[in-house]
Amino acid sequence: MKFLFWNVRGINMPRKQKDLKKYLREYNADIVCLVETHVQQFKFDLVAEYILPRWQRFCNYECAASGRIWILWRDHIHFQVHSMSHQAIHGHIMDTNTKHYTFVSFIYAECYDPARRPLLG
Repeated sequence: MKFLFWNVRGINMPRKQKDLKKYLREYNADIVCLVETHVQQFKFDLVAEYILPRWQRFCNYECAASGRIWILWRDHIHFQVHSMSHQAIHGHIMDTNTKHYTFVSFIYAECYDPARRPLLG
């Protein structure tokens, strides 16, 4: 499984979306995590479908109004969310082609130490 994690620092502009699509095609990842998209929740499906058509997707708008973390994956990947917060999404990943399983945490931590403390338990 190939993972790509990227702080895109905003993906609302069509030019940036086009550049991202090009890079994602070149890298050929199976699972993509985008953080700091600055995309409002009502545009999530539209923008995600444009960038990676027919990919499955999940985000943490439920815990973070700004949707800090997006996860997108190909059809042969099965992703199940274990838990999430505004700083992290934890889940189970199974590659149905290779039967490889892993537990993963996608983290986009707060800048300030007191806000990060919940990540450390």
